[in-house]
Amino acid sequence: MVEWRKAGSLVTRGEVDAGSVGIAAPILDPDRLGLGSVSYVVSNKTEDRTITRLAALAVAGAREIEGSLRGG
Repeated sequence: MVEWRKAGSLVTRGEVDAGSVGIAAPILDPDRLGLGSVSYVVSNKTEDRTITRLAALAVAGAREIEGSLRGG
């Protein structure tokens, strides 16, 4: 969880399903406690640049949700 919060996203390879890549960004409350996440699961054949882009999109989506939850 520390790595996830520090980097803003987490990419895992084959940890849940063989042949899959998980990409996730946490949704945090104002106290930085986890409320949920935005995530994607893609094939392990997905190009690294696409995985990087999806991680950025997950972070952007999570931040937008956090803003909405705060009434912003």
